[in-house]
Parts: sequence; structure tokens; C-alpha cells
Amino acid sequence: MIGTEIRCEVTEYMDKFRDPKQIPEEVRDFHKTYIMSKDGKPEIGEYNDPKDRENFYFWWVRIPGYTCANIVFNRKDDTVAEILMTKRDGAFSGGMETQYINPNKLQKELNEMFVGKKLNWWVDKD
Repeated sequence: MIGTEIRCEVTEYMDKFRDPKQIPEEVRDFHKTYIMSKDGKPEIGEYNDPKDRENFYFWWVRIPGYTCANIVFNRKDDTVAEILMTKRDGAFSGGMETQYINPNKLQKELNEMFVGKKLNWWVDKD
């Protein structure tokens, strides 16, 4: 990671599924999953649809280079509603769509573990 990054229980769990073949060895110790930040706090994503905006917000989960997941929260009580893995396409097709081993299994496990819970987050400093 570079600079100050935000982490949580979800990002720590996701790092266990990283594909080491896709992380250069010289950055492996600090090339971690993190949450986009704004002013030292998780940056909140808003939906375009008014109904979704009224009920939910989300955090962008990233690894250096791209957004790899979104954590969707219920606005009413700030609990996790859903965690969605994202995949790259185009030039990243053919095994490079994600840097996680078995992303479908990872998404299922994340949802089983975290839906309905509040998340604690912290700031990592290099």
C-alpha cells in the first residue's frame, strides 16, 4: 500500500484469497486490499436511483490498480447488506479478471460472515 489506507475485517479476509502469482514478490508484503478513503474515512458511494440512494450506500474495496469489490450498507442501521466482487474484462480476460483465488467462493463466504453486521475500520500507515 502507498500512504494511508483504510482496512477492515472484510479486507483482511479478502487478502487471504489473493493469488500470489499476480503480486510481484517485491511488493507482496504491502500490496493489500483496502477501502477508498476521503479525508481519512471510508469514501461513501451513492446510488443514482433515488430508491437505492434512500436505502443503501457503499464503500469501494480496492487493490492497487482497480476496484475489486463493493461493500453495500443499509443506510437505516449501517449494517452490511451485501458484498459484491467485481471482475475486470477486456485485456484482463483469460485468468486476469481478478487477483483472488476462487472469487465466487470468496463472495459467498464474505456474505455469510458479514451480512447484517457493522464493520469496524482502521487506518494503516506505511
